[in-house]
Amino acid sequence: MKAVEERGYSERLPDPLDGRGKIVRLTERVQQAAQVGRAIIESIKREWVASFGLEDMRELRSQLERLVGVLGRHQARSLLPE
Repeated sequence: MKAVEERGYSERLPDPLDGRGKIVRLTERVQQAAQVGRAIIESIKREWVASFGLEDMRELRSQLERLVGVLGRHQARSLLPE
Protein backbone atom coordinates (compact mmCIF):
# COMPACT_ATOMS: atom_id res chain seq x y z
CA MET A 1 0.00 0.00 0.00
CA LYS A 2 2.81 2.37 0.82
CA ALA A 3 4.36 1.95 -2.66
CA VAL A 4 1.02 2.87 -4.25
CA GLU A 5 0.87 5.99 -2.14
CA GLU A 6 4.53 6.86 -2.81
CA ARG A 7 3.90 6.68 -6.54
CA GLY A 8 1.02 9.11 -6.23
CA TYR A 9 -1.82 6.69 -6.94
CA SER A 10 -3.51 6.97 -3.56
CA GLU A 11 -3.59 9.33 -0.65
CA ARG A 12 -4.49 9.06 3.01
CA LEU A 13 -6.57 11.77 4.58
CA PRO A 14 -7.70 12.21 8.17
CA ASP A 15 -11.20 10.88 8.78
CA PRO A 16 -13.26 13.89 9.84
CA LEU A 17 -15.57 11.64 11.89
CA ASP A 18 -12.85 9.63 13.64
CA GLY A 19 -9.54 11.25 14.50
CA ARG A 20 -7.88 7.84 14.72
CA GLY A 21 -8.99 6.77 11.26
CA LYS A 22 -7.77 7.51 7.78
CA ILE A 23 -9.60 7.73 4.50
CA VAL A 24 -7.71 6.21 1.59
CA ARG A 25 -8.71 7.42 -1.84
CA LEU A 26 -7.42 7.18 -5.36
CA THR A 27 -5.86 10.27 -6.87
CA GLU A 28 -6.55 12.05 -10.13
CA ARG A 29 -3.43 10.33 -11.49
CA VAL A 30 -5.21 6.96 -11.23
CA GLN A 31 -8.27 8.31 -13.00
CA GLN A 32 -6.09 9.61 -15.83
CA ALA A 33 -4.20 6.31 -16.11
CA ALA A 34 -7.48 4.39 -16.23
CA GLN A 35 -8.78 6.67 -18.96
CA VAL A 36 -5.62 6.16 -21.03
CA GLY A 37 -5.85 2.40 -20.47
CA ARG A 38 -9.48 2.30 -21.62
CA ALA A 39 -8.59 4.28 -24.75
CA ILE A 40 -5.76 1.86 -25.59
CA ILE A 41 -8.04 -1.16 -25.13
CA GLU A 42 -10.72 0.38 -27.35
CA SER A 43 -8.11 1.11 -30.02
CA ILE A 44 -6.93 -2.51 -29.94
CA LYS A 45 -10.52 -3.77 -30.15
CA ARG A 46 -11.20 -1.60 -33.21
CA GLU A 47 -8.01 -2.86 -34.87
CA TRP A 48 -8.91 -6.49 -34.20
CA VAL A 49 -12.47 -6.06 -35.46
CA ALA A 50 -11.10 -4.45 -38.63
CA SER A 51 -8.70 -7.36 -39.09
CA PHE A 52 -10.92 -10.30 -38.13
CA GLY A 53 -14.48 -9.06 -38.36
CA LEU A 54 -17.08 -8.48 -35.67
CA GLU A 55 -18.54 -11.99 -35.69
CA ASP A 56 -15.14 -13.67 -35.30
CA MET A 57 -14.30 -11.32 -32.43
CA ARG A 58 -17.60 -12.14 -30.73
CA GLU A 59 -16.88 -15.84 -31.13
CA LEU A 60 -13.35 -15.41 -29.77
CA ARG A 61 -14.69 -13.56 -26.73
CA SER A 62 -17.29 -16.23 -26.13
CA GLN A 63 -14.68 -19.00 -26.31
CA LEU A 64 -12.29 -17.11 -24.03
CA GLU A 65 -15.08 -16.59 -21.48
CA ARG A 66 -15.74 -20.34 -21.55
CA LEU A 67 -12.04 -21.01 -21.06
CA VAL A 68 -11.89 -18.65 -18.08
CA GLY A 69 -14.85 -20.49 -16.57
CA VAL A 70 -13.17 -23.86 -17.01
CA LEU A 71 -9.89 -22.60 -15.59
CA GLY A 72 -11.72 -21.05 -12.66
CA ARG A 73 -13.43 -24.36 -11.85
CA HIS A 74 -10.11 -26.18 -12.18
CA GLN A 75 -8.42 -23.79 -9.76
CA ALA A 76 -11.28 -24.10 -7.29
CA ARG A 77 -11.07 -27.90 -7.43
CA SER A 78 -7.32 -27.85 -6.92
CA LEU A 79 -7.83 -25.93 -3.67
CA LEU A 80 -10.17 -28.51 -2.22
CA PRO A 81 -8.75 -31.36 -0.15
CA GLU A 82 -9.03 -34.81 -1.70
